[in-house]
Amino acid sequence: LTHSQLRALERRVVGAAVASRLLLYCVAALADWVAPDFDTSTEIYPGRRNSAASLLFALLARWDAIYFLRVAETCRYEFEHVHAFYPGYPAVVAVLSAALQWLGLAPEDATLVAGVLVTNVAFVWATLCFFRLSLKVVSRQKAYRATLLFAFPACGVHTLVPYSESLFALCTLQGLLAVQTRPQVAPAAASYSQWYKASLWFALGSATRSTGPLSFVFLLRSAVITKSKPIWWWVHLVLCGVVVLIPTIVINVFAFNLYCWDPGLERPWCVQVLP
Repeated sequence: LTHSQLRALERRVVGAAVASRLLLYCVAALADWVAPDFDTSTEIYPGRRNSAASLLFALLARWDAIYFLRVAETCRYEFEHVHAFYPGYPAVVAVLSAALQWLGLAPEDATLVAGVLVTNVAFVWATLCFFRLSLKVVSRQKAYRATLLFAFPACGVHTLVPYSESLFALCTLQGLLAVQTRPQVAPAAASYSQWYKASLWFALGSATRSTGPLSFVFLLRSAVITKSKPIWWWVHLVLCGVVVLIPTIVINVFAFNLYCWDPGLERPWCVQVLP
């Protein structure tokens, strides 16, 4: 592929991802209008029911989205069970929300709009990453078709509403791109730099969802299939594994310190050997 041909394909991929956002939103809006709401969370959040942001995006604030947006809005965990929602996604939403508030949006509206923007921008970016990654392993035609399937998933609503799936997919695919572009012969400084780049993306994924540490398997596979591995090759691999695990360790230590040092409240999971 020439540079211009590649850029033309990438523009088509981005266009398909954006089109899927618009299509899914129309389907969600139609379903919200036709069918009665089983989850009535939107009736109490966000509070500004007369604002343009609420009228446009309140239908997307349901189920787990309520928890993610609440963590982003308060920048803390108010209840123990809310720790199931890892802080990576709410942190990004909170930063963007602060910027939108600076531009004049009300706090409730800013958080809601930020959540929708982060999810959908991350999905479009992840779709582009998926296409670039696919080009490295399959033909151009297969890569394009696979990317279209990725852009229009069967459970696409999770990539539209303020959930963490899109951001996690972006972090994982960016990490895989770094692994896949690494030289296949050791030793090479470029190999190590790509490993650490991948581990940083995987670490962001670990801060976003609890399954993030499993991404280390991709680094492990990359090390196993590499030829001529010196001893420091494995040292770098272990260090990358530590980087990937750090967010999970920090999140769990934070929760333990928050809930398990209160002598007046006994929680079974605080004293069990296995969590």
